Parts: sequence; structure tokens; C-alpha cells
Amino acid sequence: ATVVAGEAGVAQAGPARALLEKVVTDYPEDPEPLLLFGEQAVAEGRATDAQLLFEHAMDQTSAWKGNPLRGKNFTIRSHAGLATVAEARQQWSESIKQLKAWLAADDKNIVALQRLGRAQFMNGEEKDAYISFLEANKIDADMAHADVIIARLYEVKEDRENAERFMERALRNKSSNLQTRLAAIRWLVETEQINKA
Repeated sequence: ATVVAGEAGVAQAGPARALLEKVVTDYPEDPEPLLLFGEQAVAEGRATDAQLLFEHAMDQTSAWKGNPLRGKNFTIRSHAGLATVAEARQQWSESIKQLKAWLAADDKNIVALQRLGRAQFMNGEEKDAYISFLEANKIDADMAHADVIIARLYEVKEDRENAERFMERALRNKSSNLQTRLAAIRWLVETEQINKA
């Protein structure tokens, strides 16, 4: 059944793309179809195509005179898409730039804050990353604490000493937070330290 559904999806992709191409021609000032093409390019791993599409959508968004809410959405999606391309290429400075621009349009977006924190960490800006994760914690106190996220990132960098330090601090300071506790337990199991759980 999965194969059939997949084949149906492929069969329908052609007409959908043709329809979007017509929308580009009929409404050349509207960034929406470019954003859809860009998002599709990201999903297909075509970073260069995606970058060009998101940049063109950003240019069109700058000139947008339509509904301001749509314009704001176009801005957010353009920056999010460009950040995704930069992350895929591990271009952390560019990712940070795009995520900050996204947050300028939507300052309470937890996903953008978390992605910013990760990009900052990967760029060697650990203190700034921690601040970004703390900002996300202010918006959603139920998410895993910043200490847990930083610990997991240190583990990715194979820095066990700092990972342990932050994880222990998370458990001391936020031990009643369910997501923090679950993340810490998961980390202890993954690092074969279950005796500490």
C-alpha cells in the first residue's frame, strides 16, 4: 500500500508543479509559489536551488504591497528556508544571521530560538547559545532546560566532561521538570551511565 501511495504522490507531483508554474506566471509579484518551490527543494536536498528560490522570494517580499500578515509570513519562511540551507552546509554564521532575522519578525518562536542556539553552539558561541535556549525556556517552561540541550550538544562534539557538567546541573536545578528528567535519563542510558539514573 505504501508503494501505491508513493506512486500516486509522484503521479500527482507533476500536475501540482505545473499548477504552481502557472501561478508564478499569473501572479509574478507573489512570493508564495517561490517559497513552496524552495521548501520542496529543501525536502529533496537541493540546497542551491532552495537558496536561489528563497533569495528571490525575499526580494519579492521586500516589494510586497499585499496583506501585511502574508508579507510577515513570507519573511519568516524566507529566513527559515535560508537558515535551513545554511545549516545543511554547516555555514553557522549565515544560519545565525538568518535565524536572527526570523526572530526579528517573530521573537517568541521557540523553534527559531532553539535553532539559533544550536547554530551559535556549533559556531563556537556557547554562551550565546545558552542564552538563546534560556529564552526558549522562558516561553515554554515545560520544554527541556537549556542545560540539557547544551549537554546534548557537547555530547555531539564528544566533549563528555562538559556534557556531564551541564547534565548534572540540569538535574540539580530543574529536576522536577519532566522533559528535563526524561532527556537526562535518555542521555544516561545512551552514554551507558544508567547507574546514575
